[in-house]
Amino acid sequence: MSILKESRYLKIQTDFNKMKLLLLGQFESIYLMINNPKKSQELDFAKKFNKNEKKIDVFELKLSENLVQTIGLEQPMAKDLRMLISYFRMINHLERIGDQLCNVYENISMITNYDSYDSIVDMVKEMLYDSEQMVRKSLIAFDDEDKDYALWTIRRDSKIDLKQKTILKKIINYKNQELLDESNLYNIIWFNNIINAIERIADNSTNIAEVAIYFLEGIDLRHKLIDEEFEI
Repeated sequence: MSILKESRYLKIQTDFNKMKLLLLGQFESIYLMINNPKKSQELDFAKKFNKNEKKIDVFELKLSENLVQTIGLEQPMAKDLRMLISYFRMINHLERIGDQLCNVYENISMITNYDSYDSIVDMVKEMLYDSEQMVRKSLIAFDDEDKDYALWTIRRDSKIDLKQKTILKKIINYKNQELLDESNLYNIIWFNNIINAIERIADNSTNIAEVAIYFLEGIDLRHKLIDEEFEI
């Protein structure tokens, strides 16, 4: 491998890791906010969160451009090409996860009535934690070439869907609909948006796990059932 080619590959890997760490840091901010919804009203907290989101967007653009240039100039073969395509697909999913964390942030900041919030906050944190673990394991699956972690992530997605439905039922049944005041009705909307965003985070982590499988084995699992290719 030429020095220039090796340098290009190292730059891609380095920027990808920086983007990944920024994203995982955003999860920590969301946990703080879930535990204390008024955190969003703190100017420094909001500035840091928004600044990191912009950095994630910048990394997506930089990496996309670098990947296109590397593929065009280096004309990589076989596994190197799969690796570069895998990075290209993953950065899109990472950026979307960042967007969904922003959706969680914005909807938590809209909550004004905390009675109903307190009744479901533990379930929301559990759902967010599971989604974060899916993100982490899907990335480890790629970094460590670990097929088991990738398959674990893909299979976990259905459990997130079930948790989403369970929380939504609890939200709707929190009080008799006729007794709901305006603030509680709005809370139902915000809560629904929050768990929808968390579910989409899980979806994107599943997509990253599918990319890991593609990188490792050249199998494209998009739009397929997992047991079409792998035994459960």
